Amino acid sequence: MCATAGYNRTTFYDHFRDIYDLLEKAIYQILEAQELSKEVMLDGFFDSPDRLLRNFITLFKRNHHKLQLLIERGQHTILEDIVKERLLDNFQSRITITLETSYILEYHISAIFGVLRHWTLSGENLPEEKLVELIYEIATIGVFAKITQQEKGLGS
Repeated sequence: MCATAGYNRTTFYDHFRDIYDLLEKAIYQILEAQELSKEVMLDGFFDSPDRLLRNFITLFKRNHHKLQLLIERGQHTILEDIVKERLLDNFQSRITITLETSYILEYHISAIFGVLRHWTLSGENLPEEKLVELIYEIATIGVFAKITQQEKGLGS
């Protein structure tokens, strides 16, 4: 990697502990460039729960090539961890985070990332609005109720 970039290894290690440190700093730059600070990610969340989802989709769409590379190489978990940390910090300033609440938030955020990962790897084969609607419905009525609804031909 250093040779490809035209730097020697010493220079690399002057700036980064290892490749994962570089990756983490690059992800922070992506988040900051998209102005997805802790506050922005939750802006209006309690008034409009799909806002968080739309912020994630914006992040994925604006950084499609970078994030697709992370996803294809299995490094997307670093991005997930950073975003989860930011969100949990912000949630703690607004609501009481109990042990159970932490599991609920972990589940929800992981589910959103999982769906967005699948959407990205599938070539974004579902329109954005349909994706938002689907995730919102899953979050509000539940996975099994949504599947049952679709089986009965009631789903969108």
